[in-house]
Amino acid sequence: MLIVWLLIIISFIIIVLIFIKRLPALAVLDVENMPQEKEVRFKEKMIKEKLQRDLLKWQKYWQKVVDFFEAYFRDPLKKFYENLHDLKRLYELKKHSNPLLKQEKIEDLIEEAEELAKDDSLEAAEKRLIEVITLDDKNAEAFFELGDIYCKDKRYTEAKETLLHALRLATKQEKKELIPEIYILLAEVHQIIGEMDKAIEALQGALSLEPNNPRYLDAMLTLAFIQEDKILALKAYDKLKEANPENQKLDELKDKIREMSL
Repeated sequence: MLIVWLLIIISFIIIVLIFIKRLPALAVLDVENMPQEKEVRFKEKMIKEKLQRDLLKWQKYWQKVVDFFEAYFRDPLKKFYENLHDLKRLYELKKHSNPLLKQEKIEDLIEEAEELAKDDSLEAAEKRLIEVITLDDKNAEAFFELGDIYCKDKRYTEAKETLLHALRLATKQEKKELIPEIYILLAEVHQIIGEMDKAIEALQGALSLEPNNPRYLDAMLTLAFIQEDKILALKAYDKLKEANPENQKLDELKDKIREMSL
């Protein structure tokens, strides 16, 4: 806003200078034949009207300039303020020295991020998770949640890289419950960006830990149908039938597999 006000002040000075420059032209008007008592009023009227026209013209021009600069600087200034606010929050988070308070803060932030994500407030959720990572850069769950945010936001390259990092952390930390979920989401991202072989590989990673999980097996069947891989489909079908014999889609899936060619 400082730049905008400087422009307004400069424009006012320019207008005054133009007016002063044009005063001599008004002074030489032919008023010899006018009655003496009308001369002053006439000059005042001419000057006033000229000034009003000049002011109106320059007002319209500088209004456009001001509107342009306001539109140009509004978002960057807003973003700059938000970044300062975020840096302040991160600095305050860094001051947490008590391990119990730090862990409690991390859990609160992750929970808050999950709630924000449910409301599709993805940018706000991302900020909360980055705050978690600032407190604990080895937090596999935070990276997993962040990968999920990027996936929902259709930022698939970032999602893949974040999930691969989450997988490395979770594997190193032996987080057996989290690893399959990372694999499943990673498979979904690979599938979306057309990396079908890697999607299958990720699902196989999940199934190596939970071989009878119906959700994972159903996802593998879906990929097998997309790839038209009958052998893979039969293997997934047999495991799904064994794991969930009450599945009402089994007959439909079997017929679909029969229609596939080897």
